Amino acid sequence: MDKINISFTKAQYKTLLKLIYLGEWVHESHQDAESKDVVEVEQLIFSKTKEAGTEKMIEYATDMKKYFPTRDMEEIIHLLVDEYDEYTFWEELAHTLAERDFFNKYGEDLIVQMSTEKRFSLIQKEVEKYQREFEVNGIENLVIKKNR
Repeated sequence: MDKINISFTKAQYKTLLKLIYLGEWVHESHQDAESKDVVEVEQLIFSKTKEAGTEKMIEYATDMKKYFPTRDMEEIIHLLVDEYDEYTFWEELAHTLAERDFFNKYGEDLIVQMSTEKRFSLIQKEVEKYQREFEVNGIENLVIKKNR
């Protein structure tokens, strides 16, 4: 197997550790089992922690013979993940509702005749309507209608 050598400054290596942990967290969060490839790369990168002086971010568990993020590292990453989740929740909600409203308002026959720019513009107006609503009221005015 061909190998690649890459050099990092200590600051770049710290950034790489965060990226690896974030990537692993996202990749594995919806999987039933760990991906061998991902764990292999993660462990390879984490194994350089002593050399880089980043023991406050990554620690070695001798009993498991494996590297793990420290509690400090987990707290940093979980703050980033929480911010991301908060942002994407509102974005996804606004986009999903906007697309629903767009299709209900114009119908498939009219939509297929629209240019891409026109569709995008009309959907974006709907998205902005929901974004303004959520910025002001959060979910206060969001209700589930019962089927009639």
